[in-house]
Amino acid sequence: MYRCKSFKGATATVRPSPLEVHADSVKFTVNAGIPPKSGFHKKKGLFVGKLTIKKTTGNSFDLGSITVKGADYPDIKKNGASITHNSATAYNDGMDGGILTSINSYQKGKKVKPLPDIELAPCCITTSRLICSGAGDSSGLSAGGLSQFALSKYEYQKSKPVDLLAIFNFPQNIFALQAQDYDKQEIRNIGEFLTKKYKATKISIEGFASPEGSFRRNQYLSVQRSKEVQKWLIEQLKNNGYTQYLDSAFFEITTTSEDWEGFKEKLNSTTYSDDIKKQIIQIVSAGYEEDIKEQKVMKLVGGARQVEDILSPLRRARIKLKGDEANHSDAQIKEALGKVIAGKFNSDSVKAFFKEDEMLYGIAMFDKREDKVKCLNEYTKSFSKDHRGFSDLGVHYALLKDTVNAIKSLKTANELKPNDFVILNNLGGAYMVSGNVNEAIKHFQSSHDVKFSPQTAYNLGVIYLKRAQYVEAIDMFDKVQSEIPCAKYNGGLAKLLAKQYAESRNDLEGYVKMYKDNPLSYYLLAIVGAHVKDVNLLTLNLIKAIQQDKTLSPKAAKDLEFRDFKDDSAFKSALKTK
Repeated sequence: MYRCKSFKGATATVRPSPLEVHADSVKFTVNAGIPPKSGFHKKKGLFVGKLTIKKTTGNSFDLGSITVKGADYPDIKKNGASITHNSATAYNDGMDGGILTSINSYQKGKKVKPLPDIELAPCCITTSRLICSGAGDSSGLSAGGLSQFALSKYEYQKSKPVDLLAIFNFPQNIFALQAQDYDKQEIRNIGEFLTKKYKATKISIEGFASPEGSFRRNQYLSVQRSKEVQKWLIEQLKNNGYTQYLDSAFFEITTTSEDWEGFKEKLNSTTYSDDIKKQIIQIVSAGYEEDIKEQKVMKLVGGARQVEDILSPLRRARIKLKGDEANHSDAQIKEALGKVIAGKFNSDSVKAFFKEDEMLYGIAMFDKREDKVKCLNEYTKSFSKDHRGFSDLGVHYALLKDTVNAIKSLKTANELKPNDFVILNNLGGAYMVSGNVNEAIKHFQSSHDVKFSPQTAYNLGVIYLKRAQYVEAIDMFDKVQSEIPCAKYNGGLAKLLAKQYAESRNDLEGYVKMYKDNPLSYYLLAIVGAHVKDVNLLTLNLIKAIQQDKTLSPKAAKDLEFRDFKDDSAFKSALKTK
């Protein structure tokens, strides 16, 4: 409260004092009181109090005027007067360290009488401007901590498991491979696998003979069929440059001399009566010697010729190959994308070499954002129906501050996949970077309505924080939890500004556990200490802050947050931290 001697007891009170910056504005209220018989009683008199933030050096900042007309207060001599003046103005960094001053004058007719200046309040507490600038965010997808973007997801495996099965069929009593079998797709698949030099983890070869003829002969046929297939496979391995699989010990070889299990399985699809089928199964399961078993079964079915359609597929050898089908190596992918960046790979070449997810995987390997943009521009030409390319391209344009191309690309992505929450968030981020906050809010809110994401909640939280809507900001930052480190910091800042000091301390200390190298987190904890009058909390954290950033010592010395501690020896000692 300030008193003006010239007006015999006139007073002026400012709230808040010191002045505070919220929503990038300085807002304050001046309550002036003029007592009866104060000297201000002429009806034609005019009092003008020009509100100015004055500085000993540098510019002054005019914040409007308080005017009091005597004619508006006919009873002022008897009853006095009470005046309330509200002011709001955009904050300018140059205001910091100044004093809100009323430069006063009294005018009657043409005569203007200067009155003494009244210093009303120091300017300014600027804690609200200490928003996290992306410290602790290793994703590289933060625009100065003010917007979080999200890249598209892709599913890419450097290799995938492959199970191949191929069957060679043989005529009765023959173990030589048949030429027509080489044209079977399943056998060609194995050949193609070997041609590409993929890794084989297991190769099994099974030889079979059908259950007709002597058991000894069938035993020989099943073994020889396995050997013939193994011989063929080793030849294929050699022809394709393999060396590690040529040892016969690598192959797992089994034989089935008379394939009764296969016979029973195929018997079910025949027109034999259920009684015949039941008798055959009983014979096969009874434990007879192989030749006797065959005689009994063949007698029931009328001889081997009657069941040739069952026996023929049982004369076979089977290859089971387990392996890993590799995609391009990282080096091959980077080399191809290097050609894209150099303009040596056209769209046809891109589509011939890459699948979509593989190219997105490769683009993520590049560090320079400009290189990513070149690759994504080619991606959108080659895979023009994939919204992911346009969305990611828009993100990188936005992070390069090219908001025109960012918004254009993201709008295309939104046309390809309308109402996708990731695209809507990224579009909001691009508008935020461009300075169009209203469009940013609209798209962030639309994204949030479609589906929750940490990025969108964080972005809305930042907007609420910058607009001094601290309760709403706290709600959003609490939803993000620890997925975006800056959310903990900004949540702590919002709670500090909302005077929730215990909760603010909890968030800021949680942030420090995740990310120890942001000096402002310790500085905010020191401010919490100042508000709760905890000198230890103040000084210990101020020391940590100054140790990481020496410029915080002169800042703290002038910071009005610490005005009650300017003569405290522990505070003074903390400022001298080396």
